[in-house]
Amino acid sequence: VAVEDGLFKMAWIGLTDPETLMVKPVASWGDTGGYLDHIKIYAADVSEGRGPTGTAVLEGTYSICSDIEHDKRMLPWRDKAIRHGFRSSAAFPLRAGPAVIGALTIYSDTPQFFTDDEIHLLNSLADDISFAIDFTANEKKRLEAEAALRLANAYNRSLLEASLDPLVTIDADGKITDVNV
Repeated sequence: VAVEDGLFKMAWIGLTDPETLMVKPVASWGDTGGYLDHIKIYAADVSEGRGPTGTAVLEGTYSICSDIEHDKRMLPWRDKAIRHGFRSSAAFPLRAGPAVIGALTIYSDTPQFFTDDEIHLLNSLADDISFAIDFTANEKKRLEAEAALRLANAYNRSLLEASLDPLVTIDADGKITDVNV
């Protein structure tokens, strides 16, 4: 959406590896041209963590680079970004619950591109992606809990059926729920 409708040059999503603190690309769209290959970005206070993406993840707020060619924070990636036609970028944190787990990073071929309107829209897009991440994680947990419950119920039923003694289970209201007749 950001690239096709917003006419940005490239967009990518990076998730932070909790062990290495490296922000690893997991999805991208647009004119990547190999830009993300072998790129090193960290969610840490190191030179490779001070650009927009690392800052957005580390500080939990959006970070803008209005002019890639002249912004000192972009030094580790400047030459490669300029070769790919990137002139400004913006990164927005992605969350799973309260934790920042990565960032959405967008590139423009125009310096000074990101106005308050674009920032507001892209922040909303990052919030929508965060909601989807949360929903997916919660749905996975729900499905795992249901599978565990089915397994526990099957085990309990097998115990009931294996017993030679008559057994009856009764719920809290005194209603019979199972019998091994």
